[in-house]
Amino acid sequence: MNNTYQLVRQSAALFDFSADGRFFLQGAGAEEAVNAIIAADLETTRELKALNTLLLAEDGSITAILWVLKSEDGIWVLCDAKQRSIVGSALNAAALNHNVECQDRTESTTCLVIIGPAAQEIAMTAAGEDIIGIPYLGLEPNTQTNSLLCRLGYTGEFEYRFITERARASELENQLLTAGSSQGLERGDLSVLPLLMLEMRSLDQNTHIPSGISPIEAGLHWMVSFKKDAFPGREAIMTRKISPVEKALILILDGDVAPTTDVPVLIENNAVGRCVYLAQSPTLGKTIALAYVQADLAWVGVIFEVTGQDARAVSAPLFITKTVTAGR
Repeated sequence: MNNTYQLVRQSAALFDFSADGRFFLQGAGAEEAVNAIIAADLETTRELKALNTLLLAEDGSITAILWVLKSEDGIWVLCDAKQRSIVGSALNAAALNHNVECQDRTESTTCLVIIGPAAQEIAMTAAGEDIIGIPYLGLEPNTQTNSLLCRLGYTGEFEYRFITERARASELENQLLTAGSSQGLERGDLSVLPLLMLEMRSLDQNTHIPSGISPIEAGLHWMVSFKKDAFPGREAIMTRKISPVEKALILILDGDVAPTTDVPVLIENNAVGRCVYLAQSPTLGKTIALAYVQADLAWVGVIFEVTGQDARAVSAPLFITKTVTAGR
């Protein structure tokens, strides 16, 4: 795990996201079908751009975190593997209502991802120098890798996703590893991603977001278009926006704590929340945690107690990444 962490923060690692859900909708009503179920407004997203948004339950809680890709020939919807079934059901129902085709392409495609400060240079070697012009949240078909190439990301480092036919998975992996050989590119361990994400205040749905949490509590309100007239969970989320019960905070602890979950957060020996994730940050040399705390106490600078240690609520990102520093 630590080797993958260092690769992502110092060079680059290659990840296989092929287990994640990938759906493709095409037809005249494809955009309308997807827009009917997501919390953001796809109509404001241009072609060859990506939108990071949510599928909400009717009570306003988070059902799935989505990437919606507006390609030249249709709409891609990407989700975590665990949410594939429920996302597929929602998309199929919306597609039926709008008379468009929805294809589950999870099994027929693969998704390989390069993440790290060297990811852009590696992607240019594999896919051509022109890809340097792809902006964050941009995408384009790439002929050199025969893939849909997307520049997304949650870790504060460069991230390039290559989506191609499953039959080409080994060929593409070898192409990328060869392109990154001089940079020490290696296959990465997916289990390190929640830590890399939390350092930048990005949330992994399965690790950081308990069942029943809304985007208001999680701090993901920016994924919701509150001016949008209709989407599943809209009425509930508007109510929860007015009076949230708890909110997510990142805490930095004074000492080391073994990785664990559901640890009480205290003030003057009174429980005011719970940590759902704790891990050691190699860059900071300290334990960081994601906690859900009483809304009226959820402020940066407040000092809580976790496992007998002071835990200060901090803003994010927790540090400036090598990717950002190199770009200045």
